[in-house]
Amino acid sequence: MIAQLPSDAAATFQSIGIAATICLPLVKDNRLIALMAVHDAIPRIWTDAELSLIREVVERSWAHIERVRAERTLHETSRRLNAILSNTREAVFLMDENQICVYANAAAEQLTGYSFEDMQGRPLHDVVHHKKPDGSHYPIEECPIDRAFPERAQTSGEEFFVAPDGSFYPVGFTASPVLDDEGKPIGTVIEARNIAEEKRFQEHQVLLIDELNHRAKNLLAIVQGLVAQTMTSSDPEIRKALEGRLMALAAAHSLLTKKNWEPVPLRQLVQDAIAPHVAGHAVSMEGPELMLPSKTAISMVLAVHELATNAVKYGSLSAPGGGVDVRWNVADTELEFQWQEFGGPPVVAPAKRGFGSKMLERGLAAELDGSVKIEFLTEGVICKVRAYIPRLPA
Repeated sequence: MIAQLPSDAAATFQSIGIAATICLPLVKDNRLIALMAVHDAIPRIWTDAELSLIREVVERSWAHIERVRAERTLHETSRRLNAILSNTREAVFLMDENQICVYANAAAEQLTGYSFEDMQGRPLHDVVHHKKPDGSHYPIEECPIDRAFPERAQTSGEEFFVAPDGSFYPVGFTASPVLDDEGKPIGTVIEARNIAEEKRFQEHQVLLIDELNHRAKNLLAIVQGLVAQTMTSSDPEIRKALEGRLMALAAAHSLLTKKNWEPVPLRQLVQDAIAPHVAGHAVSMEGPELMLPSKTAISMVLAVHELATNAVKYGSLSAPGGGVDVRWNVADTELEFQWQEFGGPPVVAPAKRGFGSKMLERGLAAELDGSVKIEFLTEGVICKVRAYIPRLPA
């Protein structure tokens, strides 16, 4: 748009040496983001060629401004990233598309014993991972760290790095591919840490657990021996019941020892506790997979052993064709467990509760922080257990 300024405004411009001016806007995404004004001391009409030149200058000037801003942002981001990586205790390496090391932070230098200058421009594998602990060559094609790049997938695990003096040390690593906007791998980020101290601690812990398990087994054996010697003149049924309970406790202990006292499956606990009593009988089990912590597991083993023992002596497992139906459900942190006998002789409720029933209804209920109810139905005994199950860490 061409316009003639009023005489007073024109006089003002002329007083500062402006006789002609053009103002070009820069619009991006329907938004005015810049203006450029060009002046001339002689009155004139701007040609199309001059207008095109000015428009190009406007575009290039704004592109320069945006580039400077981007560089400033990138510099600030890089500064912050370097500050973070330089102060983290985790060793961080960056490989390019040829798996050449292009960055290593201070922790990486400390971990490997090599400076970044020693690693720069070389495959990290050739510097710290070229040999196996037996001294043989470690081909990069077999390296799980290198695998993250061609497979475009994060890998993690444990490996051995080679120190400058030729010794080996264990590291825990995570290798993640770096992808461009099109999903093409252009490099690899590797995080690593020395886990020698962790390995020593784990080995020491295993030794302690093994020693504890050994002593506990010996203690149970001594208790069983004392019971056998002390109760030689006692009622054989009482002695047999006590020995059975000790054997059930020992079996639970053995299972937990195999699992390093980690949570164990309820199904396996029930199977192991029932197995010695169910030859030739029908036993069904139905319930979701459930891992029980060690304390709860021992209590459940003793309970199932007691129920199975009573079933063999008086209930459904004392007669041909008898059986047991075991079911459980879990709702949040509550376990509902039911033992139901069928096919045995008609059940007669006892005049008074025996030791086994008392142990189940009182001791087990207290141990499981729940309730235990035994029903002596004519067609078969039913035991219902409600127990609190602690949440296990994910």
